[in-house]
Amino acid sequence: MLIAFIDDSIGRQSDQRLFLAGYLTRDDIWAAFTLEWQAQLARAPAIEQFHMVEAQGLRGPFQGWSVEARDAKVMSLARLIARYPLFSFQFSVSMTEHKQYFGDSVPYGLSKPYNVCAQALASGLARCLYQQGFREPIEFVFDTQEGADIDLTVLWPWIRRSSPGPWRELLGTPRFADDRHALPLQAADMLVWHIRRMHDGTDQPGALPAANLVHGEVHLEAHIDRARLGHLGRKIRKVPGVSMLRRKADWLQTRKSIDQHQRLGLGPPRMGPRAAYAMAWLRYWLPRWFRRRTQRRR
Repeated sequence: MLIAFIDDSIGRQSDQRLFLAGYLTRDDIWAAFTLEWQAQLARAPAIEQFHMVEAQGLRGPFQGWSVEARDAKVMSLARLIARYPLFSFQFSVSMTEHKQYFGDSVPYGLSKPYNVCAQALASGLARCLYQQGFREPIEFVFDTQEGADIDLTVLWPWIRRSSPGPWRELLGTPRFADDRHALPLQAADMLVWHIRRMHDGTDQPGALPAANLVHGEVHLEAHIDRARLGHLGRKIRKVPGVSMLRRKADWLQTRKSIDQHQRLGLGPPRMGPRAAYAMAWLRYWLPRWFRRRTQRRR
C-alpha cells in the first residue's frame, strides 16, 4: 500500500499562501523509516517529538539548546529523510485569492482553503502516479485539523466519484492523525516548513542548511492559480440552492445528513454543477425519511 503523509503551513507574504506538503512511499518503507526516526529522536540530546517551528525558535523541547546542537539535530533528521526513497510533493493556494473568488458565495464547508487544497492534492497526486503506471490505492494521512477533518472525510466519497479520470481508483480513504503517533508527519512538518520559509524569502543565504535534503529525489509541485479559482467560484455561484448552505449551522446539518445517507449504503451522487443542490436536498429529505421509518416501526 502507498501512504502519503501531509502537513500544512501558511506563508507570511501578502498572498498568505497555504501550503500542503509531504511524502509518499510504500507502507513497509514507512515502517522502517518510523523506527529510525524514533531512534534519531532518542539519541542524545533526546527529544520526544519534533516540530520545525520549535526547533527554529529554540522553544518547547529545544528550550535551552545551543544553536549548534539544534542544527545538528535538524541535520541528522534531514539526512535520514534523504536516505529513504520518498516521493515529495507540495500543493498550494493563495488564501487572499481564494477569499476573492469564493468569498461568501459557496457552501460553508467548501469555503475553507484547506479543503480546496487538500482535494487538489489528492486528485493531483493520484493522477500523477496513475500516469506513471501505479495502480495501488493511496492512503492519505493528514495532520489533525479541527473541523476540516470531518468535512473532508464526509465528502471524500463524493470527491472520489467526481474525479474525471481512471485515477479515481487510487484515491484511498483519508484519515487524520496526531504527529505524536504518526511520526512521518513530523518529517512532513520539516518539509512544509522549509517550503514556506523559501516562499517567504526572509532568510539569509545559507540559513536553511537542511533545505536541499528534505526534497525527495522526485518532487511534485502544483499551485491552484487565479484562473482555476475563478472558474470554480463562478460554477458554484450558479448552483441552485447554494444559498441554503452558506451558514455554518446549515452546513453542519447538511454534513450530518450526508453522513447518514452514506451510512445507509446509498452512496454519493456524482459531484457536478448541482452538487450543492444535492447536499441541500439530502439535508431536508433525510430527516423526513427517518421520521417515516420510525413511525412505521411503531
